Amino acid sequence: MRHYVIGQLVWLAKVTIQLLIAMGVGVKWVFMTARLVLFVAVSFSYFLPFAWWYLISPNIIRRVAYRSSRRTKRRNLEMMFKRITEKRMNAKRAEFGNSLRMEEVMGPDAMKQLASALWLPSNCVSQVGASFQ
Repeated sequence: MRHYVIGQLVWLAKVTIQLLIAMGVGVKWVFMTARLVLFVAVSFSYFLPFAWWYLISPNIIRRVAYRSSRRTKRRNLEMMFKRITEKRMNAKRAEFGNSLRMEEVMGPDAMKQLASALWLPSNCVSQVGASFQ
């Protein structure tokens, strides 16, 4: 199998050289293309860890629309409050057991505390708080 693959690669190289000669592509252009391919390969090794980190990292929030629509802002706030609520619920359940309700963890005081930490206007807090109840 290995012998066959090597034979095919040699044949492909020969045919490529014949095609380049028939097209009239100069040696200079072939070397410039080889340099470009080598540069891309070396540069790829630099960018690969950052791309991998971006794809794997749980700290990056994806699918966030960065526009000034009121509905989008509200949806983003709801997503953030739900994450905070889940963390608080898990912490409280670990402390008090499974007999907790959502109102005990995310009451009006908790919503105001979260909103004040984020410097949100009060009307935004009341809208988001109403969607949880």
